[in-house]
Amino acid sequence: SGRFAFVNRKWREVLRYSEEEVSGLTLFDVIHPDSMAHCMDLFQKVIAGETVDNIEAKFIAKDGTLINVEGSASCRFENGKPASTRGIFRDVTDRKRAEEALRQSEGKYRTLFEQSRDVIYITAVEGQIIDINQAAKELFGYSRKEMLRMNARELYVNPTDRDRLHREIIKSGYVRDFEVKFHRKDGTEIDCLLTTTTRRTEDGTIVEYQGIIRDITEQKRAEEERERLIQKLKEALTKIKTLGGLIPICASCKKIRDDEGYWQQIEAYIQEHSDAEFTHGICPECIEKLYPQYADDKKKS
Repeated sequence: SGRFAFVNRKWREVLRYSEEEVSGLTLFDVIHPDSMAHCMDLFQKVIAGETVDNIEAKFIAKDGTLINVEGSASCRFENGKPASTRGIFRDVTDRKRAEEALRQSEGKYRTLFEQSRDVIYITAVEGQIIDINQAAKELFGYSRKEMLRMNARELYVNPTDRDRLHREIIKSGYVRDFEVKFHRKDGTEIDCLLTTTTRRTEDGTIVEYQGIIRDITEQKRAEEERERLIQKLKEALTKIKTLGGLIPICASCKKIRDDEGYWQQIEAYIQEHSDAEFTHGICPECIEKLYPQYADDKKKS
């Protein structure tokens, strides 16, 4: 019938029943509705003579608390007929909660891992790629399957850079914004920053590198172009001479007095203090004044 003939003290502690209360209960009074159909099937197997191991079910405590249990059950027969069933169960509620929390955490990590625009990777100390996200395909041009067959050293333009990375990790335990050049599948070189940490055993031995690769190729190009323009501007500024302030000039002959007190022709002064050059000619007023004969011919023409 499923009525309890005996339960031990631990059973009562887990399900919050007193010894007197147990006598009026059946197995089916403490099974959660979600597990009822499954447990009924197992109960039929047990009274048919089958020993059932690895049972997983949900029980309900007296106060309504959900209890996750694992265990096994068998049947005792008398005169060839089932007389009683015997079961051993353990409370695994805390473990189930921990497992569920771990699954949720792993799910969040996996979502972050796959959706990150930066490359996230795990490699062995020797460089074998253990795991890498989808962003790697966009950055390096290799499929994930191809990359899982590769050693990270194959991606370095200068393989000794990985040795430098390894030494820095040994020294500091991690690296941040470690600049390095990689090459893509098509041979294109790219500038990247690596931020890497380690996973260690209890005795401190490094077993894995875990990190992020960020592509800074365009950023580097923009910086280089900016530096080129700044340098070009500096070079241009060194060639430019400007006139400023008060310039003493003769009201009559229009000579200019320089910083040392000497009077210079205005064109000589300007050429010395700027990049301007002069070409000479005669204006119409001067032609008329200095060369009237030419002025008259010009007027006639």
